[in-house]
Amino acid sequence: MLRRMGVVFVDHMPGQKVRIKLILALSKTKNLKEVRTMFLEK
Repeated sequence: MLRRMGVVFVDHMPGQKVRIKLILALSKTKNLKEVRTMFLEK
């Protein structure tokens, strides 16, 4: 259900790093597909 809502699960990073990466990703683009791609890259 959460995936259908757009939640991106990131198991390979601690929460603090995920927040920083999200801030940087959103400063670059607001496109959900691009943000998801950035998070799926390790």
